[in-house]
Amino acid sequence: MLSELETVWLSGLSPLSTLHGPRGADVEVNHFLLIPAQAELARATAVRSRMLREHFGTGPEAAQRVATALGWEPAKAHKTLAAWDDYRRWVRQGAAHARATVTVHRPTGDTGLPDLMAATLMTAACEGETIVPGQPSPIAVPDELACWYAFSRDLGACVAVADEATFTPGANPQDYMHLAPVATGV
Repeated sequence: MLSELETVWLSGLSPLSTLHGPRGADVEVNHFLLIPAQAELARATAVRSRMLREHFGTGPEAAQRVATALGWEPAKAHKTLAAWDDYRRWVRQGAAHARATVTVHRPTGDTGLPDLMAATLMTAACEGETIVPGQPSPIAVPDELACWYAFSRDLGACVAVADEATFTPGANPQDYMHLAPVATGV
């Protein structure tokens, strides 16, 4: 069973290895397997830390009580108790980094979708484009598409669209969301 799962994963990496060499495949392994696994392990360690803190406290003797009760080395107990604070700090730093480095694009009006989903779709469509905020469209945009309007420095007046040919349920919006120039008759 595990062998079959690994074969499926590796089959997805083969085209990347062909196109980008081992580095491309390694980037994909990190992105889809290692980074999520490390994040999940950090979260699980933080939950363990919180549970132990609630049971043994956080005072100066807490690590020794944990070590004695669980048969651990004191250093491991101390590190595990600290994991809750470390995890919270790591999440805060990651969020601050994301806010500073990832540009989020939001539709300009009501899309009928939840705000987070609409922003995710719009951000995916605008990825790689330099968006000029507040630039009106020189061409009339139909009302039903106006909320998805964006002005790209390179493409001009555009609307964010989902490509039905590349959309599959659960797919990454970056795979199917694109900007389509308004002048193409959208």
